Amino acid sequence: MTRSTGSGQDLVATSKGYPRNRNRRRSVTPPMPAVEEIARNETFFRAVNEGIAEASERFESEKAEFLCECGDAHCTHRVEVPLEEYEAVREHPTRFLVRRGHIEAEIEDVVQRRRRYTIVEKVDRVAATIVRRLDPRPAR
Repeated sequence: MTRSTGSGQDLVATSKGYPRNRNRRRSVTPPMPAVEEIARNETFFRAVNEGIAEASERFESEKAEFLCECGDAHCTHRVEVPLEEYEAVREHPTRFLVRRGHIEAEIEDVVQRRRRYTIVEKVDRVAATIVRRLDPRPAR
């Protein structure tokens, strides 16, 4: 069923009725709990990767297979990264290694793209605050 507005626009009825305001802008940033959850998930993966880096250094490896540090709690992808590159990323508490395509564009910017992974940095204020607070390395 279709209904016409006074401005000449047609509204299409759905099972939930007519939309209230189709012109209202939607927020691009996920709701606050979602931003917080994404930031916590990423810091959890980063903490696991810190252990992987330490073990790799003990065995004098040049590379390690790290977990993707994206915000998806169910992500099981791994990315092979030279330890030197991992350490360069970890110099910045708001930067993370993610598999290509695993970017949360609403809260992070791409810093650098590599063949198999991407380095991202949190730009959302809430997410950046959380990841700084939960950084396993001491403040520099």
